[in-house]
Amino acid sequence: MAINEDEIKFALRLWDSLIPNGEWLLPNVGKYIKTGTEELTLTEMHQATLQKAAIISNKASINGRSLFDHHDFICYLGKEVGWEIKTEIEKAYDYKGEEMNIPLDRIGDVAVCSKNCGLVIRIEPATPWKIFQQIDEQGVCPFCNKVSFDKAWYNIHVVTDSTAIKMRKSRHSEEE
Repeated sequence: MAINEDEIKFALRLWDSLIPNGEWLLPNVGKYIKTGTEELTLTEMHQATLQKAAIISNKASINGRSLFDHHDFICYLGKEVGWEIKTEIEKAYDYKGEEMNIPLDRIGDVAVCSKNCGLVIRIEPATPWKIFQQIDEQGVCPFCNKVSFDKAWYNIHVVTDSTAIKMRKSRHSEEE
């Protein structure tokens, strides 16, 4: 990935202008705090919509991206210019701007869609490297759209794992 000179100049001007503990709010990414002379820490995660995240990912893969579209790019730019970029998320917000419901005492809990579509959901700590989806108050599976999860999962933000779905699809393709 190439960084252009304008991106470097902009970032360094912005980051250098922050006072200690100064905040930089990056839309659809989060809030960074200047925690050292050449150190930023991501303390709030602001999740983009799934569609926006996909667009960002596709842009990045065809170099039509901006370094300011995702935390990964900020980390890459920081490394290139000698800044340390840390991640210590204290709050996480979904694409609607509502605080994510990620119960810390349930980190690691896992469930499988009861309708046997193969989707696995998992409660994980907030991180910008995962996309979180909220199980609605009816327990609808984000993949098959059937009521599949019990009350313990209602309104919880989860990471979805579709590995089993992909394996099944691959197996069915091979059988044909």
